[in-house]
Amino acid sequence: MAEAGSAGEETGAVALARRPDGSPSEIGLDGKLELERIAGLPVKVNVRVPLPHFRVSDLLSLAPGKVVASTWQSSEDIPLSCGDVHLVWTEFEVVDSTLAVRVTRLV
Repeated sequence: MAEAGSAGEETGAVALARRPDGSPSEIGLDGKLELERIAGLPVKVNVRVPLPHFRVSDLLSLAPGKVVASTWQSSEDIPLSCGDVHLVWTEFEVVDSTLAVRVTRLV
């Protein structure tokens, strides 16, 4: 156990850092946030498929059941990213009447 007034204190198996004013920090001594604290945060992920000949008129004419041609090979997995960070490879799948992506490989 760390002594009171030291740089950190033991809380279970997790060591917490202290701010200069002595209050506990959310960042551990290793400089990282605990996974449990950030696991529930919402993030925006992107699945981008190149559509080189797609125009605004194509966007306006989209309707249920309409098919849009892509230059992406149907046999290739599609990258899923968060911002500029590539997270996993995916493939498209239809679940009931919803288009979804299935994770096929981790990066």
